[in-house]
Amino acid sequence: MIKSSLDELAKTEEIEIIWKSYELRPAGAPPLPPEHENAYRERIEAGWPRVQEMARERFGVEMKSHRWGV
Repeated sequence: MIKSSLDELAKTEEIEIIWKSYELRPAGAPPLPPEHENAYRERIEAGWPRVQEMARERFGVEMKSHRWGV
């Protein structure tokens, strides 16, 4: 979704896009303490409806959670 938004911006503005990798939880990272893990999951769940709405409105994509919640 980000790439499409940047492509639209590039049509009207002179921008240079430099892609860099980013991992939320890199392999080998220590696990989050349970109280942080719960808060992290709650933030993801709270923001998910907005992500679905943006995908539907801007790109015509219906995003659904996998049966495992991923």
